[in-house]
Amino acid sequence: MAKALSLNEIRRRAAQFVVDWRDEPGDERQQAQSFIRDLLRVFGITSTKAALYEKRAKRSSTGHRGYIDALLPGLCAIEMKSAGKDLE
Repeated sequence: MAKALSLNEIRRRAAQFVVDWRDEPGDERQQAQSFIRDLLRVFGITSTKAALYEKRAKRSSTGHRGYIDALLPGLCAIEMKSAGKDLE
């Protein structure tokens, strides 16, 4: 089992993540998986199969089918929107 990261190491990695991604245009479809993989590395999650990408799901708000950008079973769900998109 991997050693847990210190809070300072997570902060250092998060700051580098911001630097690496701040000038990207924020196009959800083209960059989603790369963005998520880099984000997970901030927290020491490096397995390429750690997340299920574009996981089918039923929307609780409408009952229609949709997709979750990334799902880490038992840990978190990640849903992203392109820059400037309405989150409603």
